[in-house]
Amino acid sequence: MNLHFLLLSLLLTTANAALNKNASENSAQPPSSLPEHSRPFLPKSPNKDLAIQGPRFNDAHDMTGSQATSIEERNLLDSIKHTTLDAVYKLAAKLRASPRFMFYAMGIFISRLTKKLHKKINLYQWLLYVDKHMFQPCKSHDELLAASSTFFSFFQREFTDIQLAGFFRSLRTYPGLSNLGDWMQTYMATNVATSSAMREAWSWYGDTIDVVFKTLRVENEADLVGSRVVTAWLEYCHARRHVATRDPMINLIALENIVRLLKTTKPDQDLKTVFKTFSGVNGMEEFAKELIEVIEREAQIEAWAAKKVHPSKVYDELELGTTNSIDITRFIQWLRYLQKIQVENDVFVHFSKTIPKGQEIEYASILKDMTLFPDLETFSKDLRSVLYKNWAADTDMTPLMLMKRMTSSVATLSSIDPKRVVLLEYTKYFIIRYNAALWPQFQKIVEKNGIVAAVKFASNVNL
Repeated sequence: MNLHFLLLSLLLTTANAALNKNASENSAQPPSSLPEHSRPFLPKSPNKDLAIQGPRFNDAHDMTGSQATSIEERNLLDSIKHTTLDAVYKLAAKLRASPRFMFYAMGIFISRLTKKLHKKINLYQWLLYVDKHMFQPCKSHDELLAASSTFFSFFQREFTDIQLAGFFRSLRTYPGLSNLGDWMQTYMATNVATSSAMREAWSWYGDTIDVVFKTLRVENEADLVGSRVVTAWLEYCHARRHVATRDPMINLIALENIVRLLKTTKPDQDLKTVFKTFSGVNGMEEFAKELIEVIEREAQIEAWAAKKVHPSKVYDELELGTTNSIDITRFIQWLRYLQKIQVENDVFVHFSKTIPKGQEIEYASILKDMTLFPDLETFSKDLRSVLYKNWAADTDMTPLMLMKRMTSSVATLSSIDPKRVVLLEYTKYFIIRYNAALWPQFQKIVEKNGIVAAVKFASNVNL
């Protein structure tokens, strides 16, 4: 065994000599700048670049003038580097050398965090070594937590939490390092001191709650109640939804997506209890309450269906149609009930009768927005078709009349605005119903004179 350690020391000396030779030749070269998207992770000090860097061994094209050796020498050094490093790590694995020993023995000096590991061969191989000999042997959550804490300590003194969060997230893009990256992201997200930095990194890179759900491996949690991993994920969900809270429809979609993800992976869990526990987290009371309400609305739909309650009674119970404004959440709950019982009842008749006169475009635009809900997309299209059919049968409900009932000028609406889309959909239905040959002419008028002139033209096709 002593002979093996002696051989390991010799190989380490050879590897560092080869690497340090090249590093000294290129020490005058400034470190390459970071990509645009990584600027938030730049350190405050202008003298401290952001990367982990061992002795530099640049590619041939980086070596110019007096810095470059001959092509043969460079190739030889490169071959020695790779061969020696492979031998070092194979022997280290056999001797079960600790990652900390290998960290210092290989001269992996910390000066900046890099996302170009393919140019830092010694660092990349060391990370693979860490993954295999520090993390993979872990059999319990406590062992994994201890390994993560030890690994984190390698960098903690030199870098800020936000820098480390960005670095650990980047490991997912390298072969063999995705597990290590996920474990370290989970460690930071579940640690009170570093959780906000991890959330900030995810948010900066635009990671969706679905992506973070997979990163944290929430599906592997045996019990969701009180789970720090689940709490970390819900905290990120809460942070992400702030941009959507002004739009009730988008906010509802976000809430239902959270419930859907948990239900898909943990159908046997009592999510209501999970959210009640989460409500104890500071600042999350209202968010937890809204998630619980999603569960309660789903349960209420099941209860109505079991009792075969008439759609009109459900409509009244939800107090829909009592005011000029539309409660999006309750309206969609009622539509989901209609969807559930549509085999037994003529739901399209019930729906058509509930729309107050003068608010046709408002309700139809909500139906258009409902296509954002995966389970309601087809049902929404069917309901809109019924509306258009009923409107077209009414001699007073021309496209022009529908446009006049809009609360805002159609000319000022964007091309993707639900109200504008509904108006165009109905106009197309109206034209095809009465004189399909005029549809190409209508399209030309839209392009040349605008939608208002085109709608006026379309309203006369049935005369």
